[in-house]
Amino acid sequence: MALTELENDGYGAASAINQLGRALGPAWDFVRTPGQDGSDAIRTALFYRADRLVPTGRPHRLNSGPFRDWGRPPVAQSFRRPGDQPSLRVVVVHLKSKSCRHATGADRDQSDGQGCFNHRRTREAEAVTKWLNGLAPETGMVGTLVTGDFNSYSREAPLTVFRKHGYRNEVAQRHPCRPGNCDHYTYRFRGLKGSLDHALTSPGLEARVVGAATWLINADEPPALGYRGVAADRVDGPWRSSDHNPVITDLRL
Repeated sequence: MALTELENDGYGAASAINQLGRALGPAWDFVRTPGQDGSDAIRTALFYRADRLVPTGRPHRLNSGPFRDWGRPPVAQSFRRPGDQPSLRVVVVHLKSKSCRHATGADRDQSDGQGCFNHRRTREAEAVTKWLNGLAPETGMVGTLVTGDFNSYSREAPLTVFRKHGYRNEVAQRHPCRPGNCDHYTYRFRGLKGSLDHALTSPGLEARVVGAATWLINADEPPALGYRGVAADRVDGPWRSSDHNPVITDLRL
């Protein structure tokens, strides 16, 4: 379970990551990277079912380049099923938002439809692909799944960087948005819907993807039902637990 915007408050008993882990139940655990989680108020995180998966190797975070002084460093961890099974590397990213606050120079809105900080997001995408290319492959590893909030639509420059490195956008491939017809999306902005969140598979892994979709539980719901709304404690179900819809990827390993 790849998470973004989790409060970056350490790993103590009262931390957000520990509170969420306890709420999920005793079968769940999370990847720990103390001291590498970045200086932002929020961070990326990775939870997994400890009764179904075994972490292999150590976790990694990218703390260099555009993630060195600011940002939410991506986290990577490989997993396998118990026994002699193939492993899969999962990477959680959260690229810079489109908000124009503090945008200067090349990060200002270039009037090309990609919003502010597109230059930074593109640099972040380039840094992530270079980083992943430099990580040593593990024995029996079948590929890498990069997922999270890219703050970029499918045809924008950051996603183009991943495409050039062979990564395939699984939801966009299976459920492409067309004018007036978009059934799988993760965000709504001023009445328009599209996907800022994606599941990207490295070359060769796409053959193991059974399905990829979005779960339409958040973006269309009124903010009054939201996790910060006055009605949040009166809503029965997962509705408006965030402002983005989750992406679900099924793999056959």
